[in-house]
Amino acid sequence: MGYAVVLTFDGILEKAVLEIWDQMERLGESLKNWGSMPHITLAGFQDVDPEGLENAAQRFSRKIKPINIKFSAFGGFSTEEHVIFLAPDPTIELLNAHQLFFDELGGLADQTSYKPGIWIPHTTIAMNVPEKYYSRAFGICSKLCLPISGKASGVEIIKFMPIVRFRQYPIS
Repeated sequence: MGYAVVLTFDGILEKAVLEIWDQMERLGESLKNWGSMPHITLAGFQDVDPEGLENAAQRFSRKIKPINIKFSAFGGFSTEEHVIFLAPDPTIELLNAHQLFFDELGGLADQTSYKPGIWIPHTTIAMNVPEKYYSRAFGICSKLCLPISGKASGVEIIKFMPIVRFRQYPIS
């Protein structure tokens, strides 16, 4: 079973992303049906000590303040999952929070590919989109009223697959 540590959003930003998910749902797999909620992944792991991960996430959540997030762009990953995403502005605040999380991970950081310097912050809005629908997906994205803004207001550990919301920590 895999794990991910993610930043979750305040109600305003979450609602805005969920509305985009609704528009994209007919093109790929429903992220809602998977049990997912809008987020930015800080790190993903295939095999990790859950207790160590919980401790790192909890320490991290206590050290940061809510993070301003502004989605100004969209894009896609050329992977077998055919991911379409919103791209947050890579602010110093967001990048520093990511680095701080990795500092808290300690030795666990070796087990993930989301390392500082190569991390591409994003929020998935569609997944497993058949190639024949790519142009339609990007057409929908081009009509979005970007930018959309809000705050990252929580840290969550997710188990996958299937997706299970394992632990949640508010950012104060």
